[in-house]
Amino acid sequence: AEKGYSVREPVHSWPDRSRQMILRDGRRSMGVAVLVDKRPVASINITWFAKHLTQEDVIARHLGALQATARKIGAAIAQEMD
Repeated sequence: AEKGYSVREPVHSWPDRSRQMILRDGRRSMGVAVLVDKRPVASINITWFAKHLTQEDVIARHLGALQATARKIGAAIAQEMD
């Protein structure tokens, strides 16, 4: 992801939920990768109700903290592997 994060597409269906259920749930999510040696090993995300915050607001308010947390987790994993 060139932008450093990804967002949940609300129209993407899941095996345990129909497209209609996903459209009605009103949730959005943003995730970032946890990297170790520049390879993704995990991801972390935040989820919110779209009626309370726009995607742009969440990105502006929380992306930096989410990315910093992912970097710290990646560094801790790398340290444990040494």
